[in-house]
Amino acid sequence: AADGLHNLQQIIQNGGASEAEASATEPSEGSEAGFIFRIGELVVEQGSMAYTDRTLEPPFSTAFQELTGSVTGISNVPPQQGRVAISGQLAGVAPVRFDGTLGALGTEEPSNLKLTMKDMALPVLSPYFGRYLGYSVDSGKLELALDYQITGTRLEASNEVVLDRMQLGSAVASEQAINAPVKLGLALLTDRDGVIEVNLPIQGDMSDPEFSVGQIVMRAFVNLLVKAAASPFSMLGSLAEMAGFSSEELGQVSFVPGSVQLADNEAEKLSALAQALRERPELLLNIRGAVAPEADALALLKAQMQARGETVTGEAWEQAQQAWRDGERSLPPEALGRLASERGVTVRQVLTATHEVSDSQLFLLDPARDAPVDDQGNVTVRFTLDVR
Repeated sequence: AADGLHNLQQIIQNGGASEAEASATEPSEGSEAGFIFRIGELVVEQGSMAYTDRTLEPPFSTAFQELTGSVTGISNVPPQQGRVAISGQLAGVAPVRFDGTLGALGTEEPSNLKLTMKDMALPVLSPYFGRYLGYSVDSGKLELALDYQITGTRLEASNEVVLDRMQLGSAVASEQAINAPVKLGLALLTDRDGVIEVNLPIQGDMSDPEFSVGQIVMRAFVNLLVKAAASPFSMLGSLAEMAGFSSEELGQVSFVPGSVQLADNEAEKLSALAQALRERPELLLNIRGAVAPEADALALLKAQMQARGETVTGEAWEQAQQAWRDGERSLPPEALGRLASERGVTVRQVLTATHEVSDSQLFLLDPARDAPVDDQGNVTVRFTLDVR
């Protein structure tokens, strides 16, 4: 219902015994249990179950159909090992299978349940995506492999989720939607075949009135998107590790001061970055060529002096550096700006000519003159990621 109350809860509350009746039937200390049950087998043949969530706008509605299977060995007396095996369809097209074991109900005996589902049309879930992502879903398919262990009221679960060719639709106004670049997060998680594959582990106490498996799974997915968008290069971690780098190192490249020569090992870094871009064609790389004002200027000054045959060692070089700092020696006014631009172009050329990254994925930004210098004295040029 719109107030969040499930109709099954209403049935139980309205049909349950009063407190007085309940206390009258409760067993006294040392007596046997007041009520026990064992059910040998429940059989379902061509069953159906509808589900509607009116807390959403627009409301979410779907149905399980063609439910067939059985539940055997149901009891509240331990030790008990029941079994569940039910199959059917969700939303008319998605095959669903529910298997597992059941411990004695109402006890601490564990139950292990698995649910698998394939080919569910993602637009069916558009109301949920609208609430949490701020966008409807226009197309795509969903595949699930859920593995749940329930001990008493405690739940521990893994949720393997595969989203195939998910395309967002129109923006949706929602106070619960995340304030993050959703499309960038999705692009970082999507491989070159248009597939997002993630595992979303969850845990919690099902006796908590605020506990909702669906909402927790959705929030875990949303948190993953937020993490991806906030630290985009960290999502390329596996590729970076294979190349011997940390994931954040893929977000920058270093140059020898005063030149467009890449520092040691930086070519391998660009190779790993290129692989990530080829595997995620929706990603865009922004390249901002840059210079470090002092490190690059002094390197250019040394090159200028060498070209003139001047001494660039010992006291002569120290005096030249001081003269530059005092304004008595200078470089052509365009020298640093040209170097910054050439570094951006160099990165772009390496990615396109050497590693076959598409031109359409690479953008050169306005050069900067405030680049940092790393521990080896090299000048760092940084990248940012974007999405179409």
